[in-house]
Amino acid sequence: MVVSWELKNDNISNSTNKNINSGELFLDYATVTKKSKAKQQGEYEKGEASRPDCTSTTDHVYVPGLVVVENFLTEAEEELLVAILTGPQAPWAPQQSNMSQTGSVKRRVQHYGYVFDYRTADVLRRDVEEESGRLDPDANCPPLPSIPKMIFSDLNQMTLNQYKTGEGIGSHVDTPSAFGDGLISISLSSGIVMEFQKVTVGNDDDGNKVSPKNIKKLVYLPRRSLVLMSGACRYEWEHHIVTRRTDTHNGVVIPRGLRVSLTLRTAL
Repeated sequence: MVVSWELKNDNISNSTNKNINSGELFLDYATVTKKSKAKQQGEYEKGEASRPDCTSTTDHVYVPGLVVVENFLTEAEEELLVAILTGPQAPWAPQQSNMSQTGSVKRRVQHYGYVFDYRTADVLRRDVEEESGRLDPDANCPPLPSIPKMIFSDLNQMTLNQYKTGEGIGSHVDTPSAFGDGLISISLSSGIVMEFQKVTVGNDDDGNKVSPKNIKKLVYLPRRSLVLMSGACRYEWEHHIVTRRTDTHNGVVIPRGLRVSLTLRTAL
């Protein structure tokens, strides 16, 4: 259906009317505008709005150890998990400050198996504290729930994150001293674009790590999908979710919704 809009200019003596079809408005938004071209060339003014970068712009970038499995869960399995994990009895964790002390973690979280402490970017290890006789009550949390089709027996920790529409998470590598190789994240209720940024390329003549410039990969994670990060992707690429309300995947603007992510790891 095409809606006709009438534009009236009351500041002109002879009132000028102009009909604009809604399809024209959408086309103007969806095509590459002068502003987006200026952004690519670094010539746009600070503060100007622009569309999110499309995932297709990084199709040529390969991230070793990154695997995305679409439709890992069925709609029925997704619905059941969301109902159980976010229901009235859900064990939401108290709000914490993050490691950089820039503020509290705004998104709601739950921990299973081991509690992840955002202040230290480490897990609270109950077994060590029990041996020393100093049991931290904050280390108590439920055991891992049963996740359909999850066959990795060494996974012993899960963090559930609930992202409101528009919320994101800063760029990071999951603490190497806290978790082993192989991270799994399952997206429920809504999809998201996750951005991967190369941390290091190599060493200079003095043995110092060289930081890359603009080496990134944009990956769309649809609802019910699973993403596996291992090897180089786990240790040499940071990942984050930009704070915004839409993503652009293969030229299509996709609105975000309330998203639940299940991150499964092996606490060391």
